[in-house]
Amino acid sequence: CNHFFAPLPATMSSQNMATEEPELVVVVSGVEICRSKCPLGVPVHELTPVARLEASNPTVVFRTSTGLEFTHELASTVPQGPYLHFCVRLHHGVAQVDCLLLPTEEKPEDSAWNIPGIRFQPFAFDVDKESEGKGTGRLGFFARGLHYAGTIDASTSTLSVICDNPECRRSFRLQFCHAGFAQLNYMYCTQGIHPLLWSAYESLQEMEKRLGGAPPCDECGGSFSYTNAMRCPHCKHVYVDYSKVRHGGEYEYYCHWLYGSKSQSVE
Repeated sequence: CNHFFAPLPATMSSQNMATEEPELVVVVSGVEICRSKCPLGVPVHELTPVARLEASNPTVVFRTSTGLEFTHELASTVPQGPYLHFCVRLHHGVAQVDCLLLPTEEKPEDSAWNIPGIRFQPFAFDVDKESEGKGTGRLGFFARGLHYAGTIDASTSTLSVICDNPECRRSFRLQFCHAGFAQLNYMYCTQGIHPLLWSAYESLQEMEKRLGGAPPCDECGGSFSYTNAMRCPHCKHVYVDYSKVRHGGEYEYYCHWLYGSKSQSVE
């Protein structure tokens, strides 16, 4: 169950809640698979249910006793699964949920690094804490608890995240690569969903001078910029504003793109 797990980032901790432990209910394809109280501190409460994701209703829903609900649409995982082997970790008033995608209910003994998986966007049970910083674009992937400094996420893993726009709140699934290890720079198009990658040995200015400017996006025809935000593919609301995150001194060394799409590269 340690496929993705890493220490909770400080931005996610929610230790100032009421003294009563909140409850989490997990629903897969309309069927409740588990429920549990969440400790407000340590120890970590860990659950490992297994559920079948049905093609007729490929959703995973997290509901809390504090009135929060997060729905993840996972139609793209059905061919990879359809069984979801969950690891639900509850501690410090926060939920961290990951799952492995397997064809059977039985988990193989092979390393989890070879198995497709999903990290769901972590969330705090405290309503005020959960909304803190959301919608501003100032929270990067590390601050949201989707990646962790000092750890390397498996190349077979993906992310399922939730749009911050209260009028949207739809999920979208992301692939990623470790741009640092791959020695790459990246930036996004004006649509905010298609990345351009190029060698880290060449500065943005050098690359644009060599090519006479950054090339247009092959997918949407938009222009690339180092400060373009990554956006929700459904409503185009800002998810990560790189003009704020990068200028704030954070190094977001994972490059993300929509699951099933392609990244664009410069030779």
